[in-house]
Amino acid sequence: MKTITQNLQRTLACAAGALLFSPSVFAAGTWNLNACTQNGLNSGNYGNSYNCASSNVSDLGATATAWGASGAGSTFAVANLVDYSGGFGVRNQNEGLSISSPNHAMDNKGTLETILLSFNSSVILSQMTISWSQNDSDISVLRYVPANGAPTVSGKTAGGGAGGLLGSGWELVGHYGNNATNVATSINSSNLSSSYWLISAYSSSFGGTALDGAADYVKLLSVYGTTPGGSTPEPTSLALVAVALAGTGVARRRKSAGTSVE
Repeated sequence: MKTITQNLQRTLACAAGALLFSPSVFAAGTWNLNACTQNGLNSGNYGNSYNCASSNVSDLGATATAWGASGAGSTFAVANLVDYSGGFGVRNQNEGLSISSPNHAMDNKGTLETILLSFNSSVILSQMTISWSQNDSDISVLRYVPANGAPTVSGKTAGGGAGGLLGSGWELVGHYGNNATNVATSINSSNLSSSYWLISAYSSSFGGTALDGAADYVKLLSVYGTTPGGSTPEPTSLALVAVALAGTGVARRRKSAGTSVE
C-alpha cells in the first residue's frame, strides 16, 4: 500500500515536471511593418489603416494608423500612413498626399506626426527599428494606460490637461535619441504593457527629459514585444521544484539501499 510519504513525493515530482516542462506563459512577437496589409477603407487617403500580423504569434495582430498635429498647441487629425520600402512614413493633411522626401517620413517639421499601433491584446513593447532617417532620428514612445477605457487621439494636443493626450489616459514611456537605422533600439525599460502604443517623431510637449530641437525624419520598420507574464518561475515555484527533486533523489537512494519509505 502506498504511504503518505510516497504520495507526497510523487505529487512534488509531478509539480516539478509541470513547472520545468510546461509551455511558456508568454508569447514574443515581431511586427514587420513592411509586411502589413492595407485595409480597403480610405486606401491611399487620410484615415487609412494597415493590418499587421506578428511573424511569431499568429493570433496577436495590430492595426496601424497615422496622425498629425500642425503647429504648437494644435490637435491631432487623421493622416495618411504609407508603406515605403524603408518602412512606414506619414503624410499629414497640411502636407498633402504628393509630398516628397524627407517630409514623406514620420517627422516633426511643422506638423508632429505619430503612428498608432492598436494590438488585439496587451503587449510589452521592448524594441523598435527604423530603416531610414534624415537630419535627425529622435523618437517619442507613449502607451495608453489600460485602466482609462477606450483611447482617443483625434482632437487632442500633444500636451497635458483635458484637451491633451497626457490628460486623456496616455503617458510618456520615453524619448529615444539618435536612433541608428536597421538596428533594434531598446525601449520601455520599465516593461509597461498596453494594447495601444504611439510611436512619434520626438516632441518636447510630451514632457520627460528634453532632447535636441533638430527636425527629425524617420521611417518605422518594425517593433518587438511580449505579452505580459514571464517564463521564469517565481522563487516559491523554484523552491517547490528543488524540494520535489530532492525528495525524488532521497527515495531513489533508499530504494537502492533496500530501505522502505514510510
